[in-house]
Amino acid sequence: MGTCNNLPQLFYACLVGIAHRSR
Repeated sequence: MGTCNNLPQLFYACLVGIAHRSR
């Protein structure tokens, strides 16, 4: 999960994934 802050696209994808997972 360290690549989450590697690229903006990956970061957004991680954010969306976490948001969907949180829901």
